[in-house]
Amino acid sequence: MEQTEAKDCNYRFGPFRVDSLRRILSRDGEPITLSPRSFDVLLCLIARAPGLVTKEDILAEVWPNQTIEENNLTHHISVVRRALGESPSHREYIVTLPGRGYRFIARLEPDEEIQTEAVAVDPVAPAVRPSRARWFVAGAIALVAAMASAAWLFRAPSIAASEAVQVTHFGLAENVLTDGRTLYITQRKGSRYSILKMPASGGPLSDVITPFRNSGALDFSPDGKSLLVDAFENQSGEHSLWLLPLSGGAPRQMPVSARGAVFSPDGKTIAFSHDFVVETIGIDGGHRRVIANVAPYTRMPGNLVWSPDGRRIRFSAGDPVNGGSATFEATVAGAKVHPIFERPELRSARWGEGVVVDAWTPGGTYFLYTQVFFPDIGVWAVRERSLLGRFTGNRAMRVFSSGLQFGSVALSPDGSKFYAVGRQEETRELARYDAESHQFVPYPSPANASRVCVSPDGRWIAYLVQPDGTLWIAKRDGSGARQITAKPVQAFEPEWAPDSSRIAFHLLRPGQPGKVAIAAVSDGVTREFLDNSTTAEDVPSWSPDGKSLMFSQTGWSPEGRKSRIVTMDLHTGALTQLPGSEEMGSPKWSPDGRYVAVQSKDSHALLLVELKTGQWSEIAHADVVHNPQWTRDSQTIFFQDPSDGELMPIYRVNVRTRKVETFTDRRAFLRTDISRWSLSSLSPDGLPVVAIAHARNDVYAVDLTYR
Repeated sequence: MEQTEAKDCNYRFGPFRVDSLRRILSRDGEPITLSPRSFDVLLCLIARAPGLVTKEDILAEVWPNQTIEENNLTHHISVVRRALGESPSHREYIVTLPGRGYRFIARLEPDEEIQTEAVAVDPVAPAVRPSRARWFVAGAIALVAAMASAAWLFRAPSIAASEAVQVTHFGLAENVLTDGRTLYITQRKGSRYSILKMPASGGPLSDVITPFRNSGALDFSPDGKSLLVDAFENQSGEHSLWLLPLSGGAPRQMPVSARGAVFSPDGKTIAFSHDFVVETIGIDGGHRRVIANVAPYTRMPGNLVWSPDGRRIRFSAGDPVNGGSATFEATVAGAKVHPIFERPELRSARWGEGVVVDAWTPGGTYFLYTQVFFPDIGVWAVRERSLLGRFTGNRAMRVFSSGLQFGSVALSPDGSKFYAVGRQEETRELARYDAESHQFVPYPSPANASRVCVSPDGRWIAYLVQPDGTLWIAKRDGSGARQITAKPVQAFEPEWAPDSSRIAFHLLRPGQPGKVAIAAVSDGVTREFLDNSTTAEDVPSWSPDGKSLMFSQTGWSPEGRKSRIVTMDLHTGALTQLPGSEEMGSPKWSPDGRYVAVQSKDSHALLLVELKTGQWSEIAHADVVHNPQWTRDSQTIFFQDPSDGELMPIYRVNVRTRKVETFTDRRAFLRTDISRWSLSSLSPDGLPVVAIAHARNDVYAVDLTYR
């Protein structure tokens, strides 16, 4: 087939149109945002369709005379695929030939409806007489000037963004701040958090020395002399707020506990969030007061942004029931708090989705925020007010989108660029502990499985597939796979019934509290329990006879959170509270029915209750007790402490002797690229199976142009 020069042609394929002259990709008439480089990559593939296009060909055409890392090309291919609606399991337009390049396989048709208009000039038009021409020209100039002024005053506001340029390459960034000269980056290694810094113009990373076990950078003072630091022993414990002098000297603790905090524009006050409220406090520790209470909305505030004029504070607030995030605004004077930037999608936000506030541009003209509805993640903006004073905050415009998952947007002081943490698409795999080598080795499982459980009879496996959080079952060898739940429903914590005929799991519908559900292996039919209640149910555990389920039950109200552990009779539906279990969670019934292992209220202790006597006892202690798992003989419990630094150890407890020992930790992996992992379940031989998440998180820079 003869190569077609796509840059001078217009095409349609499927529901898409490519206007190469105006550089527009559209679907069913709706334009799709693509950066200039991504559009060039698409044109390069179309120009040579359906032939092979090598990576070298694309790099030479799209980035001529430049040295570009191959991961930049991979990123733009991913962006184009997302724009075309492709998924890893469904390649309709672009296929990868490993080690060779790419091929555009869709049927292309010339699109003659896209035309470029031209204005003809009549070479024999009569001349205007000089005496009238002066008045004509002057009037035309005045009219054009007036029209230009009106167009400038009432023009549709817009912000143009450049491509994202990768700034760091260490893969462990959690968030980023900048004062224009320096980047302050919070790093996460396992469960250990620390602060790094580097010149904004580029250069090596170096440590910001703090005396804290874990620390994260929240904000820097307007005068550039202090860093506002979140310090904590572990993620589930109390978070303290400190002022860290950047020129040296001892840090000073603020008399508050906070999850999020930010300096006022004049640097004299700090706004901070905790529980259901946002408060302010002077940097001298005085004048503390509440300015916003979002308990009536059952939301917990986090990210905070102070307006440039110092009069308003905007903040993100997460729903503790279903995990969605919304945005609110409050005046510093203490007027009634109200939601802003409400989107219809927020009513169906899934866990981790929603809107997160980012920054005001200098002067407060625009406000930037991140909107997350997987897989669509982008930076958006609203223009707060026009030059004539009209509020235009409801006119949202997409500023930037990427194949990366972008978050933690930090605007430079002059508004010319923003920095953000970009996360490459996360992949999952499972590993099992091998008793002979004392190492973790690959555990056969479907791609991107985050948890797998083998049925008691050894015939079936149940597993979760990420990132959609869908529940599947298959035969032990992986054959006969069947999907039990589908997006947008998310599934968690699958547990087999003792007779291997059913699976109990935590089911989360968008915008609703989580529920306990049971799926039958025979036909996949799912039954949901307590679906009419306002409480959330989680972590189901079967009784040994399979007639009852035990689970955590949590209710949220303006007064706060209340939880307990209950047992439900599956025949009658009757609920019975486990005595003494208020504010406790993660119950796990022992296979012999004698005990229940429970996570304490503060998550620091593993408790055991003997059901016959009702006697409680503490059998282990850790920073965080995560996912206790019984061995089938009811003699041993495994659990992980995911907050214990980089090692994130797994412990083993002998129930009879109460002896606690470190069973394994991060050092048992043969690979060096493991950053996050968690105890998932136990293998049939009673040893840990862990889920490994692979993702590279780095800082990227994006230039902004205002029009």
